[in-house]
Order: sequence, then structure tokens, then C-alpha cells
Amino acid sequence: GPIFAAAVIIANYDWPEVDQLGDSKTMGPRRRTALSRRIKEECRWAIGRSEVSEIDTLGLRRAHAMAIERAVAALVEQVPVPAVIIDGDAFDIQLGDLPLRFIRYGDSLIPSVAAASIIAKVDRDAHMKELGEQYPQYGWGENAAYGTPGHMAAMRKYGLTPHHRRSFRPVVRVAHELGDCCDGLQPACCFLSGV
Repeated sequence: GPIFAAAVIIANYDWPEVDQLGDSKTMGPRRRTALSRRIKEECRWAIGRSEVSEIDTLGLRRAHAMAIERAVAALVEQVPVPAVIIDGDAFDIQLGDLPLRFIRYGDSLIPSVAAASIIAKVDRDAHMKELGEQYPQYGWGENAAYGTPGHMAAMRKYGLTPHHRRSFRPVVRVAHELGDCCDGLQPACCFLSGV
């Protein structure tokens, strides 16, 4: 599936749930969803995303940067953005003249980064659930398209969809097993599988 990124500005810290913001990966889905709702009510926010075709063509790092760039650009259209803090190690990203800082574990340390992490994850999970309704055999409503054993088995049984990232090694392996590889669009497949 696509990559989702969010940009959030918390202008007002006078709402009780702001103290609950943290790393979205450490929260259960109900708590994340409730916090996402509150963040969207209390903050200025925007979502950006990169599609599977962009991930496969440009690579994960560049596609991730593009999703962030799109989120920030959408937020800038709503409200002045004084600076951007990105969770993680530095990478190449194009944000114009905006001051930029990368902070490792930023989603555990900075409320606005945590808020962005939460709404990006909730929105992506919701998107994958919608795709799961179109493709119920893959269990995307439960596994969010992560490489769980059930998802891997479903790929082998039912094949790949346009929503599978064909540049990811586990998908490449399955594509190669299925003979769904080296179609002229996925040179990484041929390289990684050794054909």
C-alpha cells in the first residue's frame, strides 16, 4: 500500500489528551483512533501520501520524503509553518526555505511529531481496511498489509494486486515464485531474484 505522512501544528496545549501523545506504534488501535480524532479536532494538520507506483519507481526513502513534502505543503496552504521537525535520521527532503530538524525518536519526545505519527498511522490503517474490503483474501483490515504469515500465504495463493509494493524483497520473492516478475516494469525484481 501507499506511504502516509502527516504534518501537525499544536497551537493550543489546553486539551487533556495532549499528555497522552506518544509513539503510535506503542498504542493499541482504539487508543490511536481516539487520539487521532482529538488531534484532528484540536490541531492544524494535513496528510500526504506516496503511491505504490512511486515507491517501486523511486524507492522507499524518496517516496517517504515525497509523502512528507506533500503533507507539509498541504499544511502550509492552511497556516504558516514556522519550522519542520521530522522523526528519525536525516535524509534528503525538499521543503523550500523552511527550517528543518531531524530528531531520532521524535514521536516519543515531541507532541506534534507524535500527533503526526498517530494520524498518519490511523489514516493509513483505515485506507488499508478499505482496500481489504476490495481484496478480503489478504486480510488487510487486520494486518495493514504488513508481511504477516497469513498475508504471505495469501499472496502465494491469490497472486499480487496493484497495491503490493513489488520492489519489496518479500513481494519480489513471491512474484518470482508465481512467475509474475520481470515484466519490464520491475527491474529490481530481476536483480533481487537473480534472474
